[in-house]
Amino acid sequence: MSDSHTNGGNTTTQDDGTPAAVKWFMKLLEPGSGINHGMWAFLNIIFVIIAVLILILYIADVGGIHTLVFGFLLLGLTASANWLMWELLSAKGEEEKAKAQEKKED
Repeated sequence: MSDSHTNGGNTTTQDDGTPAAVKWFMKLLEPGSGINHGMWAFLNIIFVIIAVLILILYIADVGGIHTLVFGFLLLGLTASANWLMWELLSAKGEEEKAKAQEKKED
């Protein structure tokens, strides 16, 4: 079991001294680990940040019609990514329920 401590603003673990943020990011890059609620929230935070940047560009009148087009493209990407994550997570949940049901029957 690892104990966390703060080292100059950096949260590290006593196991190997790797910062917690780096461990979290490396966990995201592991095969099969990207389909979880944490990744879904992270993806939506990124979409919100991009939407704010597009809104700022539109208000500043930097790109004109192009910022509107990128905004609509972002809206479509957000909707499709959220739909896909919802489908994958609900299928994963149904699969876990089916496995739990099989274990109860055995």
